[in-house]
Amino acid sequence: QNNTIQKIGFVKYNAFENIGNDLSFALTLLDGNNNGVCISSIYGRSESRIFSKPIVRGKSVASLSQEELESLADALGDKTNEEALVSASVVK
Repeated sequence: QNNTIQKIGFVKYNAFENIGNDLSFALTLLDGNNNGVCISSIYGRSESRIFSKPIVRGKSVASLSQEELESLADALGDKTNEEALVSASVVK
């Protein structure tokens, strides 16, 4: 069971000052060994971009944005998957 998704970190944010509604996000999915992926989407008015970065033993081999780091920290924390999703949906 250590190879199944067991931990989730999710952060919504505004990538640009002139765009509201937190349409960009960083999502980290980890297994029981803290291996997985961080997927981020940056929303802009004229285009959107999606990135994925591998996570190995709780660390990224690629550099992470601040939001991706927050998402990874959430996934590595003591929150359950349900708590992580609920806290991500709360308006800050």
